[in-house]
Amino acid sequence: MPKEHSGGVCCGETRFSVPVVWVEDQRSAVRTEDFDFEGVCARVDSLEDQVREALRTGGVELLLRRMVRDRMESEWALLVGGILCDIKDAKDAGLAAVQICFATGIMDAMEVSGTDYAAQFGVSKQDFQQGIVRYARKYGLRQTRNMRDSAARKRMSLGNYRPGEAR
Repeated sequence: MPKEHSGGVCCGETRFSVPVVWVEDQRSAVRTEDFDFEGVCARVDSLEDQVREALRTGGVELLLRRMVRDRMESEWALLVGGILCDIKDAKDAGLAAVQICFATGIMDAMEVSGTDYAAQFGVSKQDFQQGIVRYARKYGLRQTRNMRDSAARKRMSLGNYRPGEAR
């Protein structure tokens, strides 16, 4: 009986490795999944190795895109983690969550004003607004439409004008 090999070339024939499991002297093939070696290795290799490989293969643009994407994902994860920690650690988590929503601008389309929320949470309008500004500065967010004074909102609406839209 010929000796079994796990793979490679033997006696001029190519043999492939097939994972098997033995049950009561019977062997059965084990189902395998495809594995993205290239994608995994690209994340495991050092930056220097990745750059050398990109220069060798002409994939510098792909490498740069991947590096920017990875950096952005990392920054977003830190931002989201920071926001969640701020909400968790706040005296009033609901108030902090609403102030953060205003700071990010997602409340601009809502029909409830900051004044209404301030009354709901039992704080002054000024305290509510100061919380919004504090979170916006902490997270490096630009002022939203609701955070600007009326003259700034007018300038913003003129600056965002698109031909064909009603003013």
